[in-house]
Amino acid sequence: MSTLADFVDALRESGVAAVAADASPPAEGDLPAALGRLDEAARAEFPGEAPPLRAEAGAWAARLLHAACLATVDRDLSADEAVRRLRAPCPGALPDAATVWSADILLPRLPELLGLARRMSASDPVTAQLQRLARAWPFSSVGAGSLARPLLLGPVPRDLALRRAYADRILQHDDAGRVGDDPAVDDALRAALGLHPELAPAVAARLLATAPAVATFAAP
Repeated sequence: MSTLADFVDALRESGVAAVAADASPPAEGDLPAALGRLDEAARAEFPGEAPPLRAEAGAWAARLLHAACLATVDRDLSADEAVRRLRAPCPGALPDAATVWSADILLPRLPELLGLARRMSASDPVTAQLQRLARAWPFSSVGAGSLARPLLLGPVPRDLALRRAYADRILQHDDAGRVGDDPAVDDALRAALGLHPELAPAVAARLLATAPAVATFAAP
């Protein structure tokens, strides 16, 4: 039987989230080792110094993503059970930078799952839970489309590496909906765009429209 560690390894090796049509939660296998391999691969591609891996947050994200995949593709899983698994809280108190990073080695698949769930049923309880997760983990959900506000940015605007990486993702997706959520993020977007608004025209236009007015005074 495939384990949660196998699921994580498959994501790292092929980018494919493969789940068996089995409503029971999988055995974890050697999940810490699989998360370590995934963290190493993600860290090698991160544009900066990533925060440290927090194993319990990574394990939570692996269980959550597996449940989200199963709930989206296997309708034999009851809505009540799917919601229960998707509402499992991340260990610890309010997320810090290490928690955001540790969840993010898995959760960037959320936008794709949310898009699939919306196409299947916009009012489905699974869709509602995926939208809630996208709001709760905005660093991982860039490109997820329209989401209710506020987004729970937590430590992202305050952590230099996460803030820059978040701005890069917004520009990569030209996700203008993320403009205006936080002044520090907007400043990072302006700095990253520089004199090249054509790199993300929708974001550039939104930044221009929301820029604070500058007072001018006539010379005496």
